[in-house]
Amino acid sequence: MSHQSGVTSSDALDEVFAESLASDKNRLIKIDIDPDSMTLIPSAVRATDKDWDIDYEAFVLDVVEKDRCCFIMFRLDTTNAQGYDWIFTSFSPDFAAVRDKMVYASTRATLKSLINPAYIKQELFGTVPEDIDLDGYEKHLESEAAPAPLSMEEQEKKELQRLEVGVDVGSSTRKAMVATGIAFPVDEEGRAELSNFKEGKVDFVQFMLDIDGEIIKLTQAGNLAVDEAGALCPADQARYCLYKFKHNHEGEELATNLFVYSCPAFELPVRDRMLYASCKSPLLDIIEGEFEIEIVKKMEIENGTEFTHEEFYSTLHPVAQVHALKFSRPKGPGGRRPGGSRRPTRGSSGSAPGGKP
Repeated sequence: MSHQSGVTSSDALDEVFAESLASDKNRLIKIDIDPDSMTLIPSAVRATDKDWDIDYEAFVLDVVEKDRCCFIMFRLDTTNAQGYDWIFTSFSPDFAAVRDKMVYASTRATLKSLINPAYIKQELFGTVPEDIDLDGYEKHLESEAAPAPLSMEEQEKKELQRLEVGVDVGSSTRKAMVATGIAFPVDEEGRAELSNFKEGKVDFVQFMLDIDGEIIKLTQAGNLAVDEAGALCPADQARYCLYKFKHNHEGEELATNLFVYSCPAFELPVRDRMLYASCKSPLLDIIEGEFEIEIVKKMEIENGTEFTHEEFYSTLHPVAQVHALKFSRPKGPGGRRPGGSRRPTRGSSGSAPGGKP
């Protein structure tokens, strides 16, 4: 809460406000604090000459001093129910005396209380002339109009909502919004390789999103070793991979179908990450439902460095955890009962404690 300085309005300022605020007579009123009377006085008044933006450029910087505080009321050409709209500006330059800056800051509320709030459309504050010139005022308007900054999670949610709303607008291909994401169709080459995968002709099929074309496109297919397939997962782009992982486990040769979603955490724009994540489940529905390919494990990695035999094997066959034995509390010292009380003992003469027989 700010403390008011005790500065009051002068008769001269009251008169200027009375003839200016509701009329188009004056364009600018500069207000200073008279150090002798400690009152607010109109130190400069500029009559309306041209349009507001031309007058703004001509008047505002003409009346301010780089090392002195002041207040400025500037009239716009727009109106409201009470009259004209005004800009209320507080100018407190860095090189002004500290005492003056404190007095002006604590008087600001007093000055505003003298003006009907309906007249003040914008408030501006500046410490250098560039803050309050026409460019500075326009930047202030842009800043006010800009949306509030969003967190990363809010940005991703907003982008996903935008994509979900506009996904089927103007598209010539068939796609539908489903509860689990956005259903893009798979291109003909990709569908052919999915059939080959099911028949055992290939053990690796990779897809990418054609975002502009709104379709899932085949990028690679063939019979590849793990390291060869991993090398095809780019570090800066997302990919969907269907891979038949052939390995030996406890003497048994296995061929396990894996679905590997490769998506870099930071290199990919938020929009692309959200779209890939939203299209993943519908693609799995096509693979498992339409083509009846059983996927044993679904995995997510950041890039090809995690597309390895060791990563897949440890995921499919995790090492069993051996539980350590719990620490057993040792027995208490001899001569104590389970409840903790001492057992009565006899003295050397055979009598009970206290000397009684």
